[in-house]
This record gives sequence, structure tokens and C-alpha cells, in this order.
Amino acid sequence: MIARLNFPMKINRQKRAVAKQKRLERTLTLQEQLERVGDDNAARRELLERALKEGVVAIADRHVLAAHNATAYELLPSFYRDLSCTCTTCSAPYVWTAKQQKWWYEVALGAIYCGASGCASCRRKRRETRAADPFHVRAASIRALALQPPDAPARQVVEDALASKWTGLRVLAVAVLGAWWGRNRDAGDWRRLKAWVAQGATEPANSWPGLASASAAKALATHMGASDVAWALSELLMDSPLKLPTVRHVVDAMPREALLRELQAPKWMNAAHQDVERAPRMLDVLERLSALETATDWVALARHYIASPLIGRKAFQRLSWRMERLPVAETKE
Repeated sequence: MIARLNFPMKINRQKRAVAKQKRLERTLTLQEQLERVGDDNAARRELLERALKEGVVAIADRHVLAAHNATAYELLPSFYRDLSCTCTTCSAPYVWTAKQQKWWYEVALGAIYCGASGCASCRRKRRETRAADPFHVRAASIRALALQPPDAPARQVVEDALASKWTGLRVLAVAVLGAWWGRNRDAGDWRRLKAWVAQGATEPANSWPGLASASAAKALATHMGASDVAWALSELLMDSPLKLPTVRHVVDAMPREALLRELQAPKWMNAAHQDVERAPRMLDVLERLSALETATDWVALARHYIASPLIGRKAFQRLSWRMERLPVAETKE
């Protein structure tokens, strides 16, 4: 009886093994064919169209990728294809499928230059080991506090985490304080978060002050509403010397339409032409907005920046190519 129950399971395992082997062979064949055609665009397109029907290739959403990667738009992939890889743990060959890549880069929002480093079984073993690791157990408990009321026991857990030897736990604790501030607007939490933003903005990015600054800025931006954008534009983006990667994360988290409207206020429009210190940072903010937004509301503002005697040349270099990608009718005055 036991043998009968196990027999279908063995067949299924064998079928999966055969399917994996066929996929690996098909992936290697596509890779060899692409190398063979080289720069022949017509032959390359024909190969990719056939692979797309077979499920070996998936179309990339470049707008999603541009919103979460600090990379020039033209350098982003237009498609994913099955990749033949070798597991760094067990050295077994495996295929990182186009579908898995699309999920990793566009749903999980993994960095575009990061990829899979292990086969499915080794990744599963790592997850199981990590689940029992003291650091990850404590990190999960701290992360859960963000959804709970900030009572005395919860605040004590956060204070203990801020004094931890593990930088990752301290960064999580800062994020929890940001979540509490977002719900309660506690003045004490606000002062601490703002102090972290200011104190670590000029420190090395991988130091604790630098990490705390970036984490506090992102936490404040994530939990603000449209009514908070006016002061946040000054406090977080213009008058705080945050590093460019952190500025991009803050812009990503802020209410975009409200931020774009605030940039069009006379105060900031004049600053683009007259304020030597703020104008370059304003260009950083608008460039990020132009990468995130599919709407064309930023185009009029971009033209205003291009006409600036302070940043006009840089604005043209960094924004004009984005404007050229828009339909002609949408870029008219």
C-alpha cells in the first residue's frame, strides 16, 4: 500500500526533472542562437518572437523598472530571457526563467543589477535556516510593531533595538518610529526622526549616522500626506544635505501629484532661476519625478528649469531626452 502511494510521487519527480532538463537545453540553445546571429537585428527579432511564444522570453515593463532603479532609461532591459546559471552553493545547473526574473525585478523590486545566486532547493534551505536565526526572529518581531499602538512595552522594544549591535535592527527601529509618527503625529517621534535626518546627512552612507539619516528620511516620506508636502519639500529635500540616492528614495515615497504641484509654487519657480544652492537639488527632484511619472505634468516645469541661468545646461542634458520620449501632442505648451 505504501509503495502504491509513493509511486505517483516518484513519477511526478521524474517528470519535473525531465521538464527542467528540457528547459535548460532550450535555454542553452537560445543563448547559442543569439550569439550566432550577433548584430543581425532581423534574425534576433525573429528568434525572440519565437522564444516569446514558447515562454522562454518575457516583456519587461521599463516604466516600473525606471521607477525603482537609478539607471538611465535606455540601459534598462526591454525583455527578459531564460538564463542558464550555476548554483553558488551546490554547483548544480539551473534555469532562472524569464517569468521569475519579471517577478523579481517588477514585483519584488529587486535591483536591476542583482540576480539569482542559487537553485530553488538551496534557496529554500537558506530560508528555513534564516527563519530560525535569532537576528531574523527579532527583526520580524520589531517589524510587526509598526502595526501596533506605541505603548510603553513596544517603545521599550524599539529602544532596545536602537541600542543593538546589529545595524539592521536599528534601521528597522527607525522605520517603526516613522510608522508610529505617520499614525499619531507624535512630536517626540518627529523630533527624533528629524534629528537623525540632519545629523547623518553628511556622514558616510554605510556608517550608522548615514544609514539612520536615510532610514528616517524615507520613513517620514512614506507616512506623509498631501498636506505635509510643503514642509517636507523644504525640510527633507531642499534644506537637508541628503545624498542623491536617499533623495530618490524620498521622492519615490512622497505623494507625487502634491509634490509636483508644490514645485510649481512661485517660491520654488523663482528658486530655480535665483537660488544657487537649491536649484541643483530641485533638478534632482524633478529628474526623479520625470522617471516615475507617466503623466506629462512635469514637462512645463522642465522647460522652466532648462531656461534657468543656473541649471539650464544640466536640466537640458538630464530632462530633454525624457521629453523626447513623449508623444508630440503632449509636449506642446
